[in-house]
Amino acid sequence: MAIEKEYRYKISEKNIDLIRNNSVLTKSGQNMTDIVMGYYGFESLSKLGYICRIRQKKSKTIMECKKLREDGAWLEKVINLESVGQGYAFLSNMGLKPYLLIERTREERETPYFKIAIDNVSLLGQFVEIELKNPDISAEIEIQDFLDKCNIQNVPQKLYGDIFKENCENNENFDQMFKNRLLEIINTIN
Repeated sequence: MAIEKEYRYKISEKNIDLIRNNSVLTKSGQNMTDIVMGYYGFESLSKLGYICRIRQKKSKTIMECKKLREDGAWLEKVINLESVGQGYAFLSNMGLKPYLLIERTREERETPYFKIAIDNVSLLGQFVEIELKNPDISAEIEIQDFLDKCNIQNVPQKLYGDIFKENCENNENFDQMFKNRLLEIINTIN
């Protein structure tokens, strides 16, 4: 079981250039789609402490169960799937319903301390996720140094699911666009 500790920040094009200047490319832009399913919709993580998602990335499809630890790190278990429909059927059979769709283009990079993902998230904009290569050590100094080099404000962002939830609750147009796109994707699976 893998352990992840990650930090997320809102960024601009200017930040992206600086991130690229201060890291090494490992994977160029890839389209990714995550379908997150749960018993309680957006409240699933807070009520149960874990999420289940199906991720389609290039020709690879996986199902992940991610459990949030008290220290903010994630325990993650991954299963390879033949198709999105296979994972969707499995989770649906357990009574889970889709509530979150994250469509993004991701560029992966790294530094000696971090794995870095530059995400352009549909409906939300651009973010950088910084994941510690060794989640058992404190890297606060290294994180602040990287943020300074890339001119990124040290204002950590919530999980994408929480950002989508807030936007859905506070903006009727956003909520409708989000629900329509989720339904459109789900209808291609069934």
